[in-house]
Amino acid sequence: MSWVDLSDPAVRERLSSAAVQVFSSVVCRWSLSDRCAASLLGLSFQSYSSDFYQPGYCCDQDKLTRISFLVGIFVALDALHGRRLADLWVNLPNSNPLFGGRTPLQFMSAGGLSAFSVVRRLLDARVEGA
Repeated sequence: MSWVDLSDPAVRERLSSAAVQVFSSVVCRWSLSDRCAASLLGLSFQSYSSDFYQPGYCCDQDKLTRISFLVGIFVALDALHGRRLADLWVNLPNSNPLFGGRTPLQFMSAGGLSAFSVVRRLLDARVEGA
């Protein structure tokens, strides 16, 4: 696997359309509100609702990284659970001490990229049987 240089504007431009489409699919499957989706991307509601889905929108490095983590989380959940539970899991309060009773979405929205990484690693470990 080759490294993708997200600091390169041409790379970000090339990846953005697909990233927006896949993020939209995740938002739909997880039944996320626009406010929740905006929060996960680190965007204001106004920016999300007026700019994010516009043709030609170019994601910055942060947005592409967030979407990449979310896609990995989505794939891991589908591998671990049936579709119904996989789609609900992020919205359910979680008893794992890591989440402190919050939903994974609340945890990730509050914790930013480091929280995305923690959730991704947790699920990847479960998929691998650790």
